[in-house]
This record gives sequence, structure tokens and C-alpha cells, in this order.
Amino acid sequence: MKILFVRHGETNANKQGISQGQGVNESLNKQGKIQAKKLALRLKKEKFDIAYTSDLKRAKETADEIMTFHKKVKLIVTKALREKHHGLMEGKPHLENKRILEGKDFLTFKAGGESIQETQERALRFFHEIWKKNKNKLFF
Repeated sequence: MKILFVRHGETNANKQGISQGQGVNESLNKQGKIQAKKLALRLKKEKFDIAYTSDLKRAKETADEIMTFHKKVKLIVTKALREKHHGLMEGKPHLENKRILEGKDFLTFKAGGESIQETQERALRFFHEIWKKNKNKLFF
């Protein structure tokens, strides 16, 4: 099995140093759309059997751009691939959140959202599930 991970293109929140998480559901900005198009061109000749994406706008828009070259490939949109839920830290500048995190256990701390550890566990459950269903397929 071959798995290819891609990150979404830039959003205005990315550019401004704002934590998005799951609660800030922004679309790609102009630069992000350019990045998604470049990534799609880069992956144009890759062979995929199936594709998965987060349901958040920035990820879905990036995946949709990639899929323009893979019309026969099924794109599955899932909440399971959402990034970490930062809770009260979402929508705030990274520097402010860095102060909130100071002295806390980075892996287990959560501010009304989910911890890094919980995010990892959610991702692992998802990958174990798709592994069982798609062992012999190529996907991103």
C-alpha cells in the first residue's frame, strides 16, 4: 500500500498566524489556490485508487484541485481527517496560544478541544479502518 499525505494550501488565517483547528473553516486564499494548482500538476501522473480528505473547506478545496486530474478516482470526505480541535485557542494568534501552552504538557493539554494525544488516536483509528478496507489500493 502506498499512502501520500498532502497539506492544504494557504488560507488568510495561515498567513496571519492564526490557529484554525476545526472551528475556523476558511477557504483557500489566492496563494493557497495557486499552491493547490501546483500540487495538482505535481501529482497529475500519480496513480490513485481512492482519495480521502477532511471536510474542512481548505482541505476539500485542495483535494478538489488534485482530483481534476483524477476524474475516475473516488474522493471520500470525512470528519475523521480534520486537524486537531484547538478549542478556546482557535481563531487566536499563534503567539498568544504559545503563552497559553507555556508550562503545560503539550501532548495531553486541551483547552476545550482535543489533546495532541487524542488527535493522534483519532487519526490512528481512521488509518486502521482504511487499511482494512483498502490494503491493495493506492490513495492519498
